[in-house]
Amino acid sequence: MATAAQELAAHIQGPLATALNAVARQINIAQIAAQMGTVGHVTVGQVAVGNVSIGTLTLSNTSATLESAQAVLQNVAMNLELQFTLTWSYNVLWWSGSGTDNLGSLWFQMNLGNVQVPSLANIELNIPKISAQNLTVQVPPVSNLDLGAASFSALALTNTTAPSAGFSLNGLTLGALSLTQLGVPAASSQQATIGDFKPAQPVVVPAANLGQVAIGATSIPDISSGGFNLDAQTSSRGINANFGIFSIGIAVTPIAHMNVGAMHLSNVNLSASVGGATINDVHIPLELHNVLLNTLKLSNVSIDTVKL
Repeated sequence: MATAAQELAAHIQGPLATALNAVARQINIAQIAAQMGTVGHVTVGQVAVGNVSIGTLTLSNTSATLESAQAVLQNVAMNLELQFTLTWSYNVLWWSGSGTDNLGSLWFQMNLGNVQVPSLANIELNIPKISAQNLTVQVPPVSNLDLGAASFSALALTNTTAPSAGFSLNGLTLGALSLTQLGVPAASSQQATIGDFKPAQPVVVPAANLGQVAIGATSIPDISSGGFNLDAQTSSRGINANFGIFSIGIAVTPIAHMNVGAMHLSNVNLSASVGGATINDVHIPLELHNVLLNTLKLSNVSIDTVKL
């Protein structure tokens, strides 16, 4: 037979348990640490890089060889200018002098049409330094990136609250719980997914150096340029006459003024090498979508101060 006190306790305990179970609870974990872990397979649905900005790109000791190229100059017009110059001098007793006078120019206009340039072979180009600033490179997204298996160490989570919205305990009356230094030999999870991962700021690479880069013989598609002007001047030629106390000379300087409608290069083979490359102040905006981790295992898991 139950005593009156027992019946009263049973009568009170039922509603009290119901009230306690209705209260949402949260588990607060001060720190979770795992010494090491493995992931059976890591796949990333898409890596979106976006616009990569490069502060400075420097190439040093660049050498290139141009081989077997054929050049055609189209719609070539030339103006040949002949500049005439008079030089004179005299020396009579106490009087002497000399001078140079410009006698003007003669012009001859010629239309040469298309000019075939002989085959360009073994042209060596040596460039000590090339520097470019404020570059922007559009990197397309990388889809279905398969990283295979992976491992990690020293995993640490601090001030963890689970679940964040709280939960209720049904069928169990629990006022408060506190655990200190709970250890678990190992933990495993079949699958972990991350929908989207985007750092708040772009990844910044202050500087990076690349060693020597060699580019083997490469065929380049036909190259066409726009119109351009070209001036070429040769050394002067002339005749001189000396009459003792007086001398005179006439010199002519040919200058070719060329107007080229277009230049076309075909059958271009190029090989090159770069002694070194340096990039500074690189900003890489990065986003990861649909990250999947299969067979996640943690070893030597320790939990410090669990409170409910």
